[in-house]
Amino acid sequence: MSKSIVAAVRENAVPTVMDVTTALTPFMRRNPKFTRVVEGFMLAQATYTAFNRVRDRFKKETINWTVSVRENDDLYEAAVALMGSQDTKNWRAVEASSVYDGDDNRKVEAMPSEREERNLLIDGHKVFAFIDGLVHAGPQGQGARILKSPTVIFVSPTEAGQKAVLAALADAYEKERSERVERTPMLYTYGGWGWSRRTELLKRPVESVVVTANQVEDIVADLKNFLSLEEEYNRRGIPFHRGYLLYGPPGTGKTSAVKAVASAVGLDLYYASLSGLNGDTEITKIANDIGPKNILLLEDIDSFGAARERDEAHADSTTVGSGVTTTGLLNVLDGVDTPHGMITFMTTNHKEFLDSALIRPGRIDRQVFMGNPDDDTVARHFAYFYDREPSCTLLAAGRSGAEVNEIFVSHMHDPEGAERILSTLPEPKTEEI
Repeated sequence: MSKSIVAAVRENAVPTVMDVTTALTPFMRRNPKFTRVVEGFMLAQATYTAFNRVRDRFKKETINWTVSVRENDDLYEAAVALMGSQDTKNWRAVEASSVYDGDDNRKVEAMPSEREERNLLIDGHKVFAFIDGLVHAGPQGQGARILKSPTVIFVSPTEAGQKAVLAALADAYEKERSERVERTPMLYTYGGWGWSRRTELLKRPVESVVVTANQVEDIVADLKNFLSLEEEYNRRGIPFHRGYLLYGPPGTGKTSAVKAVASAVGLDLYYASLSGLNGDTEITKIANDIGPKNILLLEDIDSFGAARERDEAHADSTTVGSGVTTTGLLNVLDGVDTPHGMITFMTTNHKEFLDSALIRPGRIDRQVFMGNPDDDTVARHFAYFYDREPSCTLLAAGRSGAEVNEIFVSHMHDPEGAERILSTLPEPKTEEI
């Protein structure tokens, strides 16, 4: 027996047997047979403990090589597909979703649901994969759990296995890109624990937005030009980010215009309610988690206290119920905390309430006024909606874009009915008493 094993036995077995023997002495004096059984059992238990300690001392440290893919990355779909590419008949839990195919039709796909685990063989390497989508919350023992943004995790015992996973992901991603005609943007919302992918962003043609001719088209052209100049920005040391402010009366198509821009350019749309954020650290985190070349939408920015006009006595104002300061908001939009490639759209009904520092060039590069449509805009949208020119003169008459669109929707298959309404002036609105 080696010296290390003898030392471990002396350290563990002898004291353990002596302690137990002392405790059971009254019983052992009455029954010698019981004494032998107890001592034999305790010696075996202590010897087993000593053996484990010796084994752990010489045991080689285990190293896991992992690959993680977050849900808000384009590679996520390829990662899920790779995870479910083997032993598909053994899936215990799946999540069904509808997606677009190459012909712009929807089809149903099944993917592993949260915490689904898979044992894969990738290029001859054993890999364990799972989707991590749950975290513990609250005091221990309460069993409270909240969802977070899902992440596909591949675990390999070797570096070669990790490289095999990366190569397989690259192949799956290229295959998926080659099979689709164009990228379908996704919609993400912020729920306190992180960004959560809600659904595909339904296509919104720029022609479908009831705004002045070429307003949305001009924004799309400007954004595409910006995205093409990344190397020029980097070479000149100019921060690569861009901001847009859409302002005007309610119902004039500001949010619809943002959706149409995202659809036209193929960028994911991220929406967060600033009033629910806890402080500057959180707003910085959510901006950095978006990733470059995606759109952050901040609706009704004037309702957020930190974005409103300040005076010297309230130079660092915050929103009621929120710890986000004006300084924190400004730094995220154009400061030390601004992520590379961030694209921000802000909407407001009251531009005059906004802090001048918030809308200066560098934070807001383009300001677009979106007012109520004129007669030509209504006629143009009528032609788009019904695929024919109107047979009479249509009057905008101060109606908002939302009101005009509702007339078309409520007369989906009745263009003559829409013409009758839009060819006359609306009745004056009366206030209810």
